[in-house]
Amino acid sequence: MTIAKKRIIYILSGILGALGAFAAVQAVLIRGPSSFAAANLLQGLSLGAVFGLMFGLDEGFLYASVIKPAFSRYIPRALLRGALGGAAGILAVLLSAQLLLLTGVSVSGSGDRSSLALLGLVRGSAWFIPGAAIGSLDGILRRSGRRALVGALGGLVGGLAGGIILELLTLLLPGSVGGPIAGFLAFGLSIGLFLGIFEERFAYGRIRVLSGEIRNREYLLSDRVTGLGRAGSDQIRLDEYDGVQARHAAIERRGADMLLILPGDAAVLVNDENATQRQVLKYGDVIRLGDAKLLLRTR
Repeated sequence: MTIAKKRIIYILSGILGALGAFAAVQAVLIRGPSSFAAANLLQGLSLGAVFGLMFGLDEGFLYASVIKPAFSRYIPRALLRGALGGAAGILAVLLSAQLLLLTGVSVSGSGDRSSLALLGLVRGSAWFIPGAAIGSLDGILRRSGRRALVGALGGLVGGLAGGIILELLTLLLPGSVGGPIAGFLAFGLSIGLFLGIFEERFAYGRIRVLSGEIRNREYLLSDRVTGLGRAGSDQIRLDEYDGVQARHAAIERRGADMLLILPGDAAVLVNDENATQRQVLKYGDVIRLGDAKLLLRTR
């Protein structure tokens, strides 16, 4: 899968999350509690949980094996991301209430468009919380501080921009179904778009698979150490290929250099020559692990 296709999947996840979140929030409005505060919290929970779940499931589309679809491996992560998104949605609602108190902005507004716009800006600014939470979880689960930080930044910017648009459209188009739907779509699209932009912006290279069942799939290199092999902790999983071991090799970023690290005695070829235990790589190198051929490219 190319990086462009990966970004499309992020955006599609945002769209599906928007439709699911809209349906969940509408259900809360129709059948939810009569208390305004409780209904707001439930809406925040629903919105965050649905978006978290959808952005968790995108890993299945991105990394599941062509031969052995591995959605079951990603479902627990998606559920965890959904739970985290729901908790973050509740925090966003609570923060929004505190911001309204601190700024003195009326919850109902004075009725004119400028006051409604100000109310939307204040309320929408709190939605950076679920955006950052949803974006960071992949790095947290993979124990990669850099990936978590990059994801959090992308989700934060996307959640902030999308949240403001969501609140503005909802407030400025009262009684209209189109306003909330467009707002939810903007929220999901913003998170998906900025996650992809930040992930690519902070990568130092990419690996493109040249052979086998997952030929043309691409992986961004953003972690300080990127594992190659069959182990569950390897960021680039090569389960489909004969001759590939668990933790077969790793690419380490050290200053301006990229090093190929061989932790064991597994054979690796670089440009058809035997690799050393710590070999400096350059863009354009072809790395071979068992039957897998990988091309190191610039980002």
